[in-house]
Amino acid sequence: MTNKSSEENPHPINRQELFKDVDADTISTGNIKQTNITYHYYYKDSSSSSRQDNERGQLVAQKDQQNSQGTSSSIKKGNPPNNLNTHSSELDEHYFVGRKEILEELKQALEQKNKVFITGRSGVGKSELARQYAKKYRGLYPGGIWYINALKKDILSDLEQGYQTILKQILKEDISAPDDEINKKLNFYYKRWNNESSKDGVLIILDHFTEKDYNSLKDYLPDEEKLFKVLVITLDGQWTGIRSIPIEVLKEIASIEFLSLYQKDEVSNNEQKAKQICDHVEHLPLVLEYVANSLMPTYNLDKIFQQINDRNIVCEDEKINSIFELDWQHLNTETKVFSCLLSLASFAPIPVALEEALADTFDGSEWGNLSSKEMVKVLPILVKRYMIKKIQGNTHQFHPIVQHFLRYKLEELNTDRDISDFIQHEFPELKQDINLLIKKMEQLFCKVIAEEARKSKILPNSTQNELKEFKYFIPHIIRVITDMQPNLEDKDLVDLFTCLGRHYEDNGYYIQAIKQYEECLQIIEDRLGKQHPYIFKIQNALAHIYLLSKDYENAESLYTEALNGGEQWLKENSPDSLQYRETELNFATSKDYLGYLYLCLYQRNKFCSEAEPFLKKAEPFLNEALKIRQKQFAEEKPDAEHQDDIPRNLDKLGMFHRLQKQWKEAEKFYKEALEMREKQPKEHPILAESYHNSATSYFDLGIYYNSNPKNKDDEKAKQNYKKAEKLYLKALDIQEKFYEEKNIKVATTLYELARIYEELHEDDKAIQRYQEALDIKKIIWGKHLDVAENMKKLADCYLYKENYEYSYEYAMDWFGQALDIMESIEKSENWKSLIKEIHDELGELRKSDTNAESLFNQASNLLGSSLNIRDMPTPGFCDRI
Repeated sequence: MTNKSSEENPHPINRQELFKDVDADTISTGNIKQTNITYHYYYKDSSSSSRQDNERGQLVAQKDQQNSQGTSSSIKKGNPPNNLNTHSSELDEHYFVGRKEILEELKQALEQKNKVFITGRSGVGKSELARQYAKKYRGLYPGGIWYINALKKDILSDLEQGYQTILKQILKEDISAPDDEINKKLNFYYKRWNNESSKDGVLIILDHFTEKDYNSLKDYLPDEEKLFKVLVITLDGQWTGIRSIPIEVLKEIASIEFLSLYQKDEVSNNEQKAKQICDHVEHLPLVLEYVANSLMPTYNLDKIFQQINDRNIVCEDEKINSIFELDWQHLNTETKVFSCLLSLASFAPIPVALEEALADTFDGSEWGNLSSKEMVKVLPILVKRYMIKKIQGNTHQFHPIVQHFLRYKLEELNTDRDISDFIQHEFPELKQDINLLIKKMEQLFCKVIAEEARKSKILPNSTQNELKEFKYFIPHIIRVITDMQPNLEDKDLVDLFTCLGRHYEDNGYYIQAIKQYEECLQIIEDRLGKQHPYIFKIQNALAHIYLLSKDYENAESLYTEALNGGEQWLKENSPDSLQYRETELNFATSKDYLGYLYLCLYQRNKFCSEAEPFLKKAEPFLNEALKIRQKQFAEEKPDAEHQDDIPRNLDKLGMFHRLQKQWKEAEKFYKEALEMREKQPKEHPILAESYHNSATSYFDLGIYYNSNPKNKDDEKAKQNYKKAEKLYLKALDIQEKFYEEKNIKVATTLYELARIYEELHEDDKAIQRYQEALDIKKIIWGKHLDVAENMKKLADCYLYKENYEYSYEYAMDWFGQALDIMESIEKSENWKSLIKEIHDELGELRKSDTNAESLFNQASNLLGSSLNIRDMPTPGFCDRI
């Protein structure tokens, strides 16, 4: 029998791959004896490439020896991937009664078949049975155990993550699929698994799956592999062409044994009454657990039976709800209404900050005399009544069945006399219309979600702590914009999409950010038309992601649309209108970033004759944007969202002068931006941005003294490199505090440090920093031009590294990896420049080494394919900004 958790919901609902590094608790019922179950990933990082690992001969495979229970007795390097906690717990095993036979049946079934389906009604203990099986027989699966919950609604991405993690354990390296489409990614990983011929067993657990969910995955699951097992958990076992193992309710003896674990003397002295209670709740583990944890500490068995027997049970499912009705009757009106309001949240951990904000708003004037004193008591009451439980990360979690029950009660509130009186007293205009009350509650919920999201994430450059707190809001934001969208005001809708977009941007997930902004644009256009300030704001946000992705054509088009639309709107509306100031600031943003985009285009084409016009285009946009902002902020201080607008603008003007080798002018703008940012109360990523930009200017000045024949001065070059190094290190120190390691801004700073060490001929330091940058980029981007370029830089470092026996072999390996990536990604202008550089280097190398011939031919073929598309520009891969 389940001890505490009959049905689990360990993951929040999410449409993208957003929580790779988020621990999740099982949603399991129990009293204060209960232990929270936390999921972790158990694997050892391996940053080396496949080519490099094979050459160095560092892959060592050790086969686990299994004892009679299937547990591993050998020592294996690293722990198998396992996002389902299987640590031993005497408490878990003690309370897991009545399931020994079905556990053995499940083991035998998985030994005979590679796919096993278990089915049963809600609350019967299917999820707990799977967890106990994975715990007891984890030694049978040294390749890893991966749990996927269909309630998360992102099962394809979850399977992709599982395959990546499991293959990493097998191959001892990170791998990523060459395509962006999820179906192609899964095909890639599944074929790779087949090709490896691994002897390590793997278990995939699919929980809360419908037939539709399963059909979407089955093409990427094994058919005959003996060591690759799949356990599918579903409510409905009547699927086409499958046979399932039914999980029945507990036998009477096991039900009574479970109750006796909580009140041994009470059950022993009143065994007949205990039997009656068990019969009445149909021996469902979830409901028995609720009786034991929530009712037995308060009532004796006679009182429990009397109350549940008096319930009017009209259908089978109502027998489950009847148990929760007991506590419902004892809740005061405020708690009833507030718990229903809270049930509108996603089936995911609910941040306490969100609960408190809902309580505060619930206590607002619109809600009359529902006092804040009562609201403070609500959550403890819900916890005490075992309707909600506190889990990690300062969050609470409903069990899905409890949350469904409360949503049911929300729809039926007018059948509760206390609630009917409440409606009549607080909202006489509703005339006890429950639908209007529900609408008001949904509107309140949406408003609070928007307000809390703005506090956590509306600002650019969020800190690491803010990122961690915001992750708990994501599933609730997605529920609101997906299921309650009509209840969202226009501004709240825009801000919620902006919050999600910036979350994905900060984590380097540009494709997901683009999808959010594109969806928002479509919704706002449908609501307000194409000429509205919110349209211009989202166009700017979407253009920014394209700019970060170096998709300059799409970025320019969107910035231009936002600029033209904003200009027209400002002409047609009065400066006194409510949205005028915000629209003018967005108009300045369009100018500012359009100017920056032209600087990027100048850099990309700086060896070409057409580069100079981009520089001329940039300056007026940057100056005009600065004038608008200075005028606006002289009249009114910038709000939090726009507080860094002027320093960013100044940085771009510094870049404009830097690119023209006007070093003093560049330094002036960078210094002014830094001084403004240093007025912030504490170190923040925006301060790191200033250090980074100033460092880039010193680095470029060092290059100038090092490479310009007329002004060559090795000592001055070295001095500027050292200044740049110091500033990059300061930026890196701040970034690593706020972003930790897996952030693209950290990778960029590491890359720039490597370039400095390369110029200083400190090869070991350069290689170390390039490798660190590459490790991050591979995790975030997988197959990407920046990853290929980074590999090419490592090849150069090894190529010119002195007194190292294998440096040349490593150089060839990195060239090969870079070319492999470039074969599978889009051929942009930067792609063409990079392939030309690699081609030319390999062309020189093959003159003295015939081993370089095959790589040269590979580069030649790629170069030829690009020339067939469009004439190649003059070579010269752009420098970093």
